[in-house]
Amino acid sequence: MLIPILFLFILCGLFLVRSVKGQSSAYSAGDLIKTRYSSTVYYFGYDGKRHAFPNEPIYFSWYSNFDGIKIVTPGELAEIPLSSSIVVRPGTNLIKIQTDPKVYAVEPYGVLRHVTSESLARTLFGENWASKVLDLDVAFFPDYKIGTPITYQAHPENTVFRYLNEGDKTYIYKNGKAWAFRDMVKAQKHRYQERFILTLTKPAFSYTAGYKEIDEIHPILVDTAQTLRDDELLGNIPAATPVTQTPTGGTVNTGSGGLMGYYYSDINFGTKQLERIDSTVNFSWDHGSPAPQMPSDNFSVRWFGKIKIDIAGDYTFYTWSDDGVRLYMDDNLIINNWTEHMVEWNHGSAYLTAGYHNIRLEYFEKIGGAFIKFCWYGRDTVVPSSILYPDTSYYFQSY
Repeated sequence: MLIPILFLFILCGLFLVRSVKGQSSAYSAGDLIKTRYSSTVYYFGYDGKRHAFPNEPIYFSWYSNFDGIKIVTPGELAEIPLSSSIVVRPGTNLIKIQTDPKVYAVEPYGVLRHVTSESLARTLFGENWASKVLDLDVAFFPDYKIGTPITYQAHPENTVFRYLNEGDKTYIYKNGKAWAFRDMVKAQKHRYQERFILTLTKPAFSYTAGYKEIDEIHPILVDTAQTLRDDELLGNIPAATPVTQTPTGGTVNTGSGGLMGYYYSDINFGTKQLERIDSTVNFSWDHGSPAPQMPSDNFSVRWFGKIKIDIAGDYTFYTWSDDGVRLYMDDNLIINNWTEHMVEWNHGSAYLTAGYHNIRLEYFEKIGGAFIKFCWYGRDTVVPSSILYPDTSYYFQSY
């Protein structure tokens, strides 16, 4: 994308300087970042890449202010690969591309759906529907994809709404169902702004209710770059809370930094019991269990994420486990000891280029002690959370 269409906060430059002053240079997936020498703001995605905001209206479809933007050095910024630009948040504005008379609703992943008549626009988005339309430069058009037109009375994906006479109970329309937020605080934590919440009436719109309420922050809904896989099911997920030390060793982090762990109550990844972000894989459960809902024997875990490599070269990874362990790096199996065994070390090597690489670490515990550790640069160095990025795209898959 050409430099002139990057997001430049010209009118808000002084405000931006004030709002980011004193921010830490530490950043992680989901953060807004910029340098002190440029007004361009980027979203640092779960894909390990930076995504620019093309203009101010697109920024404000996702955020209500400039709070929390983190300052990074030009060198740090240069290390992060530049990827796709941010598009209008689904369920907020309607858009019109200059030179095209059509008005579009925006669905996840930048899918545009033509609203085929003014009467339909009024029915779906209210009498003031025209005030919701953003005029976008034709240069932004490649960031979007054309979907099927809206020809019937049903809202586009990710529309946030309330029913008249139900107070502030808030819903998101997704996959033909209305998923309720547990309360208004939960909706606000997903950064949904009051000005974008529609008011609908029954029986004109009586959407089927989702089977559970949204009780915690859902990563797919707050991923500004929309790089995480979408899914029909919404519900309880780990909250974005600080790192805490577990009684049985290792750290559990339900924010960014680490690997996404999926815990199963059998050794073949059959019945999922728990999902969480583990800052590191460094667990000595011994004869205990990973969590109250998990058994102490006959369980398995899969960890997914990315690792950031600063310098290209051959890297050797080590696992310490009882029992079975497998490590995939960019889908290449480099450690494979999928057997019942006492605690032992295994290792494998791979040539990794500078940048971000996919990790999948699998483990099972049969009986007796349960131990798993993931290291590099020798047996004494646990792979740190600072270079790990959780991949939540498998969150709702059955395996």
